[in-house]
Amino acid sequence: MDSSTIRSPEEIRRLKIFKKGIDFTILIVGEEGLGKSSFINSLCQKQVLLKETENVNPSNSHLNPGLKIDKIHVNIVEENSTPISLDLILTPGFGDNIDNSFVTNRIVEYLEAQFDAVLSEEYKIQRNSHFKDGRPHVCLYFIRPTSKGLRELDIQIMKELSTRVNVIPVISKADSLTSEELILNKALILQDIKSNNIKVYDFAVDETDFETIDEFNFLKQNLPFAVSGSYEKKTINGNVCHVREYPWGTFKVEDVEHNDFTHLRNVLFGSHLQELKESTGSKIYEFYRRSKLVNGIPTSPIVKTRLNDYESTINSKLSLTHPAKPEAEEYVDPVEELLRKKMMIESYANEIKMLEAKIRQASLS
Repeated sequence: MDSSTIRSPEEIRRLKIFKKGIDFTILIVGEEGLGKSSFINSLCQKQVLLKETENVNPSNSHLNPGLKIDKIHVNIVEENSTPISLDLILTPGFGDNIDNSFVTNRIVEYLEAQFDAVLSEEYKIQRNSHFKDGRPHVCLYFIRPTSKGLRELDIQIMKELSTRVNVIPVISKADSLTSEELILNKALILQDIKSNNIKVYDFAVDETDFETIDEFNFLKQNLPFAVSGSYEKKTINGNVCHVREYPWGTFKVEDVEHNDFTHLRNVLFGSHLQELKESTGSKIYEFYRRSKLVNGIPTSPIVKTRLNDYESTINSKLSLTHPAKPEAEEYVDPVEELLRKKMMIESYANEIKMLEAKIRQASLS
């Protein structure tokens, strides 16, 4: 092979990432009628959801729609960009019931089920190489601009979500607000977020990275993002963009002078994609995992059964190597004991892998 055609390790790594794409998951939460479907289509630059034209039967108008959790997969492929394998988690029915007291728990249960699935996988001796991580990396929480700040339901769900996923608050239907109304809504919502100690995603500024300081400060000061989407496209000055036509003029979704859509899209698919993924794994999930260990064996039936099986196996091995002493033993912290047993499991797993490798080598020779 010609030395001029040999790729550097960096080029090989980038080529593999480009072919495979980047996995990314977004949770979309908000009541009906906030423009979430048109926003998703604009975000993905393709038709993902059809415009709802369903006629409501008056005889069923008194019924509660309940809450569903749906997942949609979309491949985001743009020129000269790494493909993104995007999963969208939708929550139709949220906020549309007469009694919405159950919706928070339903979404929290779903998020914790994703954490428990990862925790269960970690405790396997032989892990599934095709395991699909379902943890969302960010939640876009859509808020109706009422000029009165957050509602009680908004406060309740955002506080619960913020400990389980990176939450970015979004004001919907920015095209329906004047500049003064937009400033008022942002100020009131931000005030309610701070007064209720809701931990939204922190666009932390790295003081040593001078190239991003201004950008990150702008993002922090611009929360919550005010966005709008559209099903309609139009070519303006040679550029295709999503638009909304009004008697007073044309609202361009991608125009930063009209709303924050482009800033938010750049955050999700560009500047903060990796940070959101790292925050999910190293901060949010790690906090959840530790709290589960401190409070006892995880409550998920799958995880609990597997840990009980492992504990029985380890206890039987310990009983052979360390017979029980008649005298009273020192107190052992249950968390430390569980971690010690986990280390032993991993040690046995490594021994098994070494033996399997020796067997394969012997069979080849």
